[in-house]
Amino acid sequence: MKLRLELLEDTVFGSGRSVPGAEDSSVLYDKDGFPFLRGTTIKGLLREACQNVAVWSGRSEDDVRAIFGEGGVEADDPRKLCVSDAVLPSKVRSAFSDYSPEEILSACTYTRTFTKVEDGTASDGSLRTVRCIKKGLVFFGNISFSDDDKELIAETVSSVKWVGSMRTRGLGKVKMEVIM
Repeated sequence: MKLRLELLEDTVFGSGRSVPGAEDSSVLYDKDGFPFLRGTTIKGLLREACQNVAVWSGRSEDDVRAIFGEGGVEADDPRKLCVSDAVLPSKVRSAFSDYSPEEILSACTYTRTFTKVEDGTASDGSLRTVRCIKKGLVFFGNISFSDDDKELIAETVSSVKWVGSMRTRGLGKVKMEVIM
């Protein structure tokens, strides 16, 4: 099945890297310059959302553990959730085949600056620059799970509303869904 992730607001899929003198936080992108979100990150977001859904709906925490695993759970457990990286579709990628990685990154992202304000003025040394992925982009990944968990997974996926860094600054609002 496919996982669809639409960016409703600009988003930061943090890479943990910075560019000295230019960016305090950069986004995760591949060798061609296309941003993407790691499957392990998506799985972590889904685990947290599933725990919330389980509590809200009165489901057992055992279901969450069976789907997402824990120490000692075998990787070939039939209920185990598997998620690939979320990437831009191949049609979009092929449209950029004549562009350099820098041009592709520039087309999909931009830099945004922030500062800390105290008593109406910017605090000294608080200016930060962050690379953001432009809203409107749609990413796809693969997701597999047991048919027995279809309802819970669909509910869990649709409950994820924010992804990435800087969520408290209004970045990262998404619409996520499973395409069955």
